[in-house]
Amino acid sequence: MVLLLAMAGCALEEPGAPAASITPAAAVPQQPPVMPTRRPAPKPVTLSPAPATAAAVPAPAPLTSPAPVEDRLAATAPPPPAAAPPAPSRVRPRSAPPGINLSLRTPSLLPKVPGTVTLAIEAKLSNDGNLDALLSVPTACDVVAWEIVDRANQVLLSKEPAICAQVVAESTLRPGEILVARDRIEVPGDSLTAGGRYRLRYAFWGAVAEADIAVQ
Repeated sequence: MVLLLAMAGCALEEPGAPAASITPAAAVPQQPPVMPTRRPAPKPVTLSPAPATAAAVPAPAPLTSPAPVEDRLAATAPPPPAAAPPAPSRVRPRSAPPGINLSLRTPSLLPKVPGTVTLAIEAKLSNDGNLDALLSVPTACDVVAWEIVDRANQVLLSKEPAICAQVVAESTLRPGEILVARDRIEVPGDSLTAGGRYRLRYAFWGAVAEADIAVQ
């Protein structure tokens, strides 16, 4: 009976049909969680300024012939020195006491020399009046003064001023008396021109006399 049931069960199965089997699915491995990464901020981009354009080069000047040597020397030469103003006159006629006269004796002709020429002078101050004459000058340095002028009355040479005590110098000249002064003036040769005519002004105790001088 049991054998029959087993055979019957085998007959019920379809031949050639494989038996179905269920395979369990493979376990999927779990991945660890992915943490977000922080990217570095991009560096700022510095824009370099555009290169400056080169300045326009001017066209070369046309070639010209050089200036003459005389013109170039004249352009670079320093200006001539300004002419010195004429020296003021220090010998001025003054009112002399009555009877006082001054006479000069000096050479009227001087040679033209490259060096220094000496002009000898003799001055005589006389009292031709009948009364005593009081002579007075601002200082002792003013007893004698002289200057040489040209035709235009410009002072060329004069006595160098000296330092004196500011004390009035005085003297008395009686009637008939004579005061004599002998002087020597060293005249530079380059201060007078050959053929020129000049005038010497000489003051002695305030009295003034003049004499003409020529240079040969």
